[in-house]
Amino acid sequence: MLNVTAIGITVEYGYSGQYGWVATLHWQDDKFCQEGAVEGKICTRYFEKSLGSAIDCVIEVAEQFGIPLFSKFSLFYENDGEGVEVAPPKGWRKALCQEAQKRGWRTYSLQGEGTSE
Repeated sequence: MLNVTAIGITVEYGYSGQYGWVATLHWQDDKFCQEGAVEGKICTRYFEKSLGSAIDCVIEVAEQFGIPLFSKFSLFYENDGEGVEVAPPKGWRKALCQEAQKRGWRTYSLQGEGTSE
């Protein structure tokens, strides 16, 4: 039996008829440096209106597949917001921090960060 665990979610803000969020849940098996090790992703198919709904979509599918969340689950912006097609929205770090705090996950620290995002 394959033991897999969801290790984190990356999100990205973009445009496809409307602005919104896409979320990608990353999972991997428990084989480390072994042949046959696998990993994968569960992604939203379209942009969701809110960050929370995009995250809820991929979490729901992971639950349906019986994929548990890693105890140190994390939430980050794709490529930390650098070099992406559409610039992250103003306040994106704060939004991710609030979402992660609400869910008990790890993410960016706002200590020492300005509020210019």
